[in-house]
Amino acid sequence: MPLRALEVKNRITDMSFISYPPPKGNQQSTLMLGICTLEMDEYDSTIPIRSTYQLYTVKAPKGPPTSSSALVGPGPRRTFDGALTFVFPVSQNLGNADRLLFAGLVDVSSSTSKTYSRKKEVAIGLTRVLNAADLTDNVEWETTPLWSSSQRNGGIGVPISAGISPNEKQVWTSSFTIWHSYTTLNPLPQRHREVDHPLPDGLAIALAILARKSTSDILHSLSQATPPSDSVVDIITTALTALQKCERVPSVWITGSMMGVALSIYRSMAKHCEDEERRQRYTERWRAAHDMMSMVSCLTAFHEASKADFLKRLLKACVVATTVPNDKPSQGEDDLFGSTPNSPIAREQFDPVLINLIHPFALTALSTVLESIQKFKELVDRNALSGEDLAAGRHVLDDLVVTCPTQIPELLKVLSEAKVEAGELDGG
Repeated sequence: MPLRALEVKNRITDMSFISYPPPKGNQQSTLMLGICTLEMDEYDSTIPIRSTYQLYTVKAPKGPPTSSSALVGPGPRRTFDGALTFVFPVSQNLGNADRLLFAGLVDVSSSTSKTYSRKKEVAIGLTRVLNAADLTDNVEWETTPLWSSSQRNGGIGVPISAGISPNEKQVWTSSFTIWHSYTTLNPLPQRHREVDHPLPDGLAIALAILARKSTSDILHSLSQATPPSDSVVDIITTALTALQKCERVPSVWITGSMMGVALSIYRSMAKHCEDEERRQRYTERWRAAHDMMSMVSCLTAFHEASKADFLKRLLKACVVATTVPNDKPSQGEDDLFGSTPNSPIAREQFDPVLINLIHPFALTALSTVLESIQKFKELVDRNALSGEDLAAGRHVLDDLVVTCPTQIPELLKVLSEAKVEAGELDGG
């Protein structure tokens, strides 16, 4: 569906379509076109640089799509002092009337750098939240600084492109100088805490998990703020409660996901904490979560391994490979193609499972697993077990290892020789 021509007087620096979900399910979403232009004089530096942002509403034509262009109507317009570097729609916590925009504005007068300071970086502007209806500032949201790397020669790179994080917590900006290019991580504005309807960090984590998004930007914001331990517990509890209300989500998956979130939060807090006692407490917590996740991973791997018949398939492939005739000419006189000499007997296709006996990495892993089983069996044999349950466990182990058709000690000897031969093939 074509768009009619739009007349733009100044230089276009950015143009993008913006869409918001409809207030109600049976309504159509609103599609808008945003155009950012830059006003500057190439020869007179005394004239201030200004940016203009214009929104257009885009609607489908009433007739057939091929017969007419889309209906484009002018929307709100605003002129800013400075250079507008990016505009993104705000999608988090939208109400019926909340259609908002993130706008990053570079302050050409350099007054922003006097208000904010950060090591090795200079504040060159602000990121604010605008109301899409009239492009005015939304007072319920914070204003955050826009940073850029400061260079040794005093130069400052101006952002020319930006990318927003999955959960709208940060924005990456790219800036270029004469010799280098740099990327900077900037925080995005959030609702003021005194507002009655903020998006809690716990709920944001739950939404990210349900949407299969990365929670790294949320966790990064939490680690930078270094919240108290009680706040972290509240955040995790809020996320866990929200996830448990979803009946179709498995509880095991919820617990595992939240355990990973807790691990990341406490490990990051331990890294940034300056107090030795609190750092030790955070370290103990993330290590406890790490141990739990490790056990879950081992249990999952054990269950998967218990369902497999890898060793049986491997030995079967070895037996089959040794019984296949060599590719020598057939001795019969009834060659189908009348070849001279007779056609060789076709060799069966190589079984991929045999790569485990050729490649040093796979062969070492296989040998290590079998050695671990054998050492565990020897450890059980050396220790006298008491009790019916322990005795029953020993009998089960004997059934699995001792009476197994595959003699593990003999197989380990063969694999040891194969490792030497595989090392020679690998050049070492």
